[in-house]
Amino acid sequence: AEVVLSTITDINVALQWIKSTFLYTRIQKNPTHYGIPEDMPLEMVEKKLLDLCVEALKDLDAAGLVCLTEDLVLNATDLGRIMARYYISFETMKRLKCIDSGIDSLKEVVEYVSACKEFADLRLRVTEKRVLNSLNKDKNRETLRYPLDGRIKTTEMKVNCLIQATLGSLPIAEMSLSQDAQKIFRNGVRLMRCLVDCLMIDGGFKLLSSALILSKCFKARLWENSKLIARQLDKIGVTMATALANAGMTTWSKIEEANPRLLELIVNRHPPFGSQVHDLVAALPRLELFCSQDGKVSDEDASVRLVVKLSNADQLHSARGSISAYHCSVLVVGDGDNKVLLRQRL
Repeated sequence: AEVVLSTITDINVALQWIKSTFLYTRIQKNPTHYGIPEDMPLEMVEKKLLDLCVEALKDLDAAGLVCLTEDLVLNATDLGRIMARYYISFETMKRLKCIDSGIDSLKEVVEYVSACKEFADLRLRVTEKRVLNSLNKDKNRETLRYPLDGRIKTTEMKVNCLIQATLGSLPIAEMSLSQDAQKIFRNGVRLMRCLVDCLMIDGGFKLLSSALILSKCFKARLWENSKLIARQLDKIGVTMATALANAGMTTWSKIEEANPRLLELIVNRHPPFGSQVHDLVAALPRLELFCSQDGKVSDEDASVRLVVKLSNADQLHSARGSISAYHCSVLVVGDGDNKVLLRQRL
């Protein structure tokens, strides 16, 4: 992060910066805790720190996160800036940067993210296994969208199970698991945004598409095909969203077309609740995609014109409640060979 901010520009500046931190004070007070002999002279301690700095910066350079010249001058790379922006650990960044091109489905991306170091502090407790296994496979209730093989045995499987249970709006009876799920999603949102930014630089079409979908799912805490779509609105929880889904209100258009009084009857609320729901839905961004063919088409080349239009831009600027007046969309175009032809933030 200090390299990205240009606070550290070379090795000597890095050493001076470390000497201004609490770490330097701790090393002087308790050197043995850091593997330094207690009677080592201060000059040798500083040389030891310099060696550690050079080693760490070389590791960052090898991972493509900084650019270290022969003169030991430092510059941040695009990947390094992404790592600093989302406060991602070095091990996780190396993992996200080297994600296998064979991984492209939503299921595989969930599995890959579940093994990141940000979740390493979570523990699989013996008392939690029964609840987790019930969420994974149970003939008498709704279970995970992508069931895990066998029984829950590792922390990685626990993280995967809690991610899918939360996205699927499955009830988590154990309080400790609910708290762990909250922690997972706090880290998961920035992890997915980091992965998307990395893939926007270089990534296959299928993997980028799956990562974008999962990033949206983490933000909304719902699967992209969930019928409980109303959960994304203010003052509507799982119970109300389930009631609306059971009544057939599974799309924004159906909710908007329904009579406000009918919505109030379904969720057992008084007026003007239905009108407020209508206002929130009306303020959602409505994107229209126009595609036209330009010029001549041959066996090797074709020119296509894409136009993305925000049809209700005026309403968004005056929106209130849970709907922000500012939105971001990503346009991704790929071909049959899994190559990205266009990646553009709108």
